[in-house]
Amino acid sequence: MKNKFALDFIVQATHGELKTQGPEGVQRIETDSRRPLKGALFVALKGENFDGHQFVSAAIESGADAILTHQWDEKYLQHQGKVAIVLVSDTLRALQDLAQAWRRECGFKVVGITGSNGKTTTKELASQILKEEFRVSASPGSFNNHWGVPLSLLQAEANTEVVLQEMGMNHSGEIRRLCEIATPDVTLVTMVGRAHIGELGSIEAIQMAKNEIYESTPNGIHIYNLDNEFTLELYEREGVKGFPKDRQITFSSFNPEADVLLRAGTLMKSGLQISGRLKDFEVDFKVRAFGRQVVSNLSAAASIGLALGLTPEVLVKHLKDLKFESWGRNQWIPLATGSAVIFDGYNANPESMRMLLKNLFELETEGKKYFIFSDMKELGEWGDDAHQEAAELAGQIGLSKIWYFGSHMGAVKAGLKNSGFHGEAVFSNDFDPKIAQQIQAELSSGDVVALKA
Repeated sequence: MKNKFALDFIVQATHGELKTQGPEGVQRIETDSRRPLKGALFVALKGENFDGHQFVSAAIESGADAILTHQWDEKYLQHQGKVAIVLVSDTLRALQDLAQAWRRECGFKVVGITGSNGKTTTKELASQILKEEFRVSASPGSFNNHWGVPLSLLQAEANTEVVLQEMGMNHSGEIRRLCEIATPDVTLVTMVGRAHIGELGSIEAIQMAKNEIYESTPNGIHIYNLDNEFTLELYEREGVKGFPKDRQITFSSFNPEADVLLRAGTLMKSGLQISGRLKDFEVDFKVRAFGRQVVSNLSAAASIGLALGLTPEVLVKHLKDLKFESWGRNQWIPLATGSAVIFDGYNANPESMRMLLKNLFELETEGKKYFIFSDMKELGEWGDDAHQEAAELAGQIGLSKIWYFGSHMGAVKAGLKNSGFHGEAVFSNDFDPKIAQQIQAELSSGDVVALKA
């Protein structure tokens, strides 16, 4: 089998020094010494709580064909001729440089996706659509940070045509660096919300940090969500600067000027009826997914398809066949009792919390409605306000009972009081698994419980 990455390519791309000779190349890149490493380059990454250099010997014992390290030890000379050891000044930077070189070598298109909510779902929907027309590689899970992005790019095969790449951030400047590595051809901010506000300090700072994906790609195609006030503002600013309209694609559920205009009918547990248009092409189809947030994700995925040259006629054919199988993202789970759980266990933040509660309010049920939630993280000094706001909304939508587990108990109680909530509320600092059995025992046929973890 031909090696995917030639040893000479690795040394040159990482600006490394070949300390010991070994196989002429490797098939893949690994950072976990516990995985089977035959045919792999093991990259010894160093983080705040781990150091891969402690596992170089274990990686060699596991069959690694090559090692990328920034710590040299003379004992490694015993592996001369068996394991290629490349010494670099910094393994993380070398990994990023290697990914950057691979991206240039292969020439595939890169779609960069960031946003406070909806990155992963948009990526997964776009992947389903594009795989029908292109050879596609999508970043696994949430591989969206300074090491996940390069590993995702390196996962792509040489004949890949499109890479769908999530880009996450906690601080200003991170997305700019990820764009240097991936050099996206198409970029999208799904929406700007308060996730990570505790790290960045304000919603405006989050907006500017997300905008780095557009600023870093002046020659790319930019996709904008016109329904989010902060991404709409970025779109309008870019227009003032004279960015070419033919390299902008917009989507919305309300704005008639949008290129992609999709709306949902009545919210049902069985799915959503979607209608609207893709460019000038009228569409009407059903998707088996729960929650109105699906419409924005669908629109974003369709916009990516348009950006890559798919026609509206081809797009709608694939939109009709989409499968929504992401674990823990507004997942509808029927129970044997005839009741059901809406499980939204991913990325708890004020915006996703509000969307879940709105979905629960709108949903018509035969029985009672319940809500279980816990702390939203990384909100800093805004934590109490955000939890009080969530509780106020929860208290207004006709819930029979609410369970809250977390450290913002006072704020949640205040929010429920302000809302005039008359149902039962249960509070605890920690979640006890036994409580899940107690909750399930309370449910009757037709009841729905929403779980936001």
